[in-house]
Parts: sequence; C-alpha cells; structure tokens
Amino acid sequence: MEEKKKVQWHPAFAQALQIELEEESENLEFEEEHLLGSKPMQIDVLVVKKIRDIAIRKNIGRIFRKHNIIEYKSPEDSFSINDFYKVYGYACFYQSDTEKISVIDPEELTITIVCNQYPRKVIKHLEACRGIKAHRKEKGIYYLEGDPILIQLLVTKELTAEANLWIRSLRTDITSEQEISYICNEYEKHKSSKKYAAAMDAIMRGNWEKMKEVKYMCDAIKELFAEELAELEMIKKEREAVKKEKEAAEKEKEAAEKEREAAEKRKEAAEKEKNQLSCLIAAMGEAGESEQIPRLVSDAEFLQQMLEKYQIQ
Repeated sequence: MEEKKKVQWHPAFAQALQIELEEESENLEFEEEHLLGSKPMQIDVLVVKKIRDIAIRKNIGRIFRKHNIIEYKSPEDSFSINDFYKVYGYACFYQSDTEKISVIDPEELTITIVCNQYPRKVIKHLEACRGIKAHRKEKGIYYLEGDPILIQLLVTKELTAEANLWIRSLRTDITSEQEISYICNEYEKHKSSKKYAAAMDAIMRGNWEKMKEVKYMCDAIKELFAEELAELEMIKKEREAVKKEKEAAEKEKEAAEKEREAAEKRKEAAEKEKNQLSCLIAAMGEAGESEQIPRLVSDAEFLQQMLEKYQIQ
C-alpha cells in the first residue's frame, strides 16, 4: 500500500447507498451505471421503487418517487454547474427513452446529487437563473425547490454518523480515532456482507494513513486488509532493520573515530617523548654527563629526574 492505489469510490458509493436503504430494499431495485441509449452515457445509480405508492422512510429516500436518478461525486471531485445540467439532462433523457409516450411520468422522477462539499456556486446559479432555492431539511440533506423535477442534495460530510454512517464515511479526511473505531465496530457486525466490504474497502483506502495508526483494529478489518497489513508489517520490520543497521554503522563510525583520536594522541605523545629525549641527550652531552645517557632508556625514574633537572618540557 506504499504505492497509493486509486480508490474505487463510485462502486463503494453504490454499495453504501444500498446499506443506507437496506431496510427498504424489498421495495427498491438498484442498478449501477445505468446506460442511457446506445451512446456511452450512464447514470451513476438508478433506484426504482418496486411499488410506486410505498413511502420510503429512510431520510435520504423520503423524496423518492418511482424512478430516482443518483449522481455521485467522489471526495476529490466538486459538483459544478455543468454537472448539474448533465444529470438533469440524464433525467430528461431517461424519461424520454421509451418506446411509448409518457411511460415514465415526469412527476415520478427525482434527482439526488451526492457530493462532499456544499456546491455554493451551483446553488447561487440555480437561484439566480432558474428560481431554484436550497432548503435544508436536516443535517446534510437539502431539497432544491422550484423545479418540476424533485431534486435533493446530499452533502456527505454534513450527514450524521447516527443516520447515514456509510455514505458519510466515504471521505478522505477522517482523522478522529474515535470515529474510525466506530466505523470498524459497525463493520464488524456486517463483515460477511459484500456491500459493507466494498464500502469499508474504499473508506480504508481513502484514509489509510490514519486507519493504519489505529491500535485496536477489529478482526474483520484485519481480515479484509490482511494483505495490506502484512505488507505494512513487513515494511515496518524492514525499516526497523535499516534503522538498526544505521545505528550499528553510526556506533562503528563513532568507535573508529575514537580509535583514530587515541592513535593521534599516542603518536603525539611518542613524538613528544622522542623530542624530549633528543633534547635531553644533547643537554647531558654538553654538561659532560654522556656516560649517564644509557640509563635514560632503562631507568624511567632517572629519565624523569634528568628532564626536570634540565627543565625539558
């Protein structure tokens, strides 16, 4: 995981959306990347109510009618004015792409826009140019009112963990260890589900640097990311080995430096003794004590006495 792998946010969102609407799943059909016509146009997620008149209780689905078009922007992407008209065009094309007229009632069509940041420029444009105003229904959920098609905006980072944990967590800025632990514990309850695994995979990869710091990672996460964690452990061990080698090399270098300094001192001392002896021999010769010179080599005490007598430093 040292080489950052591209996070598959869109498939993860499709699964997180199904998780959020899990209690109503028997009344809904989900189709990812719904193709529009024969050209490469596709809706991120199409949610179709199986029975038109059944109300969806989940907060993000209360606006739903029969046909519900979902446009999702990953955490790295912003939602632009062009994006609005693209998804609006998709909705119109979806309604018209039938063999018979009005098979899909425009009043049974909704658009849901999902993005990480509140798109202020888009909202300002819609209000100024189309008379559409954003009304906050609850944290992270806004209804864009004033258009014949029902439109809602979900700002993922504003959603609450209590109500919409899995869509809210599709971000790259999770920093709280408490929040991470909460996500991990919730995943532990559903570890056998492919939907939860897909969502958790994206959340983990999008926040890997922080996630790998969590001390008490649940067994389900360890199992899901066994390969990455093994790689991380191997890298950790390699770094520790390199660190130890570096420390050993530093110690060896330090010991060598000390030995070099000691050798220099021994050399200086030897040179000093040699110079002292030469000066002493010359002085004793001039003083007529040449016969005592051989004692300088064999008698250290006599040598020291002569050095002091002749004041040789």
